[in-house]
Amino acid sequence: MKTLLMDGREEARFAVRLFCQLVAQSVCSMATLLGELDALALSFLGFALDEGARQENVLLISTAQSLPVLIIPANEEDLMREVSMPLFSPPR
Repeated sequence: MKTLLMDGREEARFAVRLFCQLVAQSVCSMATLLGELDALALSFLGFALDEGARQENVLLISTAQSLPVLIIPANEEDLMREVSMPLFSPPR
């Protein structure tokens, strides 16, 4: 991966994009089958976390030398309730 990331050719960029897409699809498939995902570590992609930022609960938790790592707050329970409640409401 490091070799591909340093290579400037279009073929190398395509290989990296394809790899990332396949990893994302695999992770989503596994998370769906498992029902939840507690952690995901992709240390080979150049991510470095800022422990201070993580402790402060800020959105950007990567170091300046890292690819960006963002925390996206979500309340899945509220979203599921919003989407599913109309399904159980009596027809008008």
